Amino acid sequence: MASLLEEIIRRKEKKEPLLNLYTGRAIQEAYYFEIDKANAPEFFKKHFSNELAECAGKKKNMIKRIVKSQAHTKCMYFRTDSSSTTTFDKIFTDCISLDVKAYWFDNYDAKTCIDESYTNAVLHGNKAGQDNSYGGEKGVSPRPANLEENRKKPVEIEFMINNSYYALRVTDVGEGLDKSKVQLGKDGDIMASSGRGLFLIESLTDCMVFTKQDNPQKFSISMVKFKD
Repeated sequence: MASLLEEIIRRKEKKEPLLNLYTGRAIQEAYYFEIDKANAPEFFKKHFSNELAECAGKKKNMIKRIVKSQAHTKCMYFRTDSSSTTTFDKIFTDCISLDVKAYWFDNYDAKTCIDESYTNAVLHGNKAGQDNSYGGEKGVSPRPANLEENRKKPVEIEFMINNSYYALRVTDVGEGLDKSKVQLGKDGDIMASSGRGLFLIESLTDCMVFTKQDNPQKFSISMVKFKD
């Protein structure tokens, strides 16, 4: 699984255009760069190959058209700690939302996807977040014994967008989960107030992929949304 971080490292070494975005508090690294039209198709295929393979069976003709199309593409990378599930909100509002709107994608859908995937990474992947995220309500996970240490664990957000699609990947350092065992909401209830985030992501995008990596341990939830 190729990460946008590889391109960032390459650009630093070659002194190619790379913009440092806002950092501070929970946001530890944030970068922005662009891929020109000629290189965008191959760059997309390299960094989201698993997602394209998943989408291919559902929207084969659309995939062929979009992957071959040359579209100026904007890319963003963020690394945060796991101290809060709301960190994503500043990232989305200050950076991602602007381009989602500019390319005429549904802003609410995109925010829901990053909200749900980021919350999943913090709470279930890295077993971190705020104290009030654990205990109390029946069925909520107990407070991890090493919560303070878990809050230091990283979460990575990778985002690519152009006038044909956007692609999002959120990565934690947890053990991951088996997609085949995921239910639609808590106890299979899609109207439940919690536990239905993955169902929402799958409903709002054209594909959702889980990727587990060992040595070092990482787990990603990624998705692609194509413009109809």
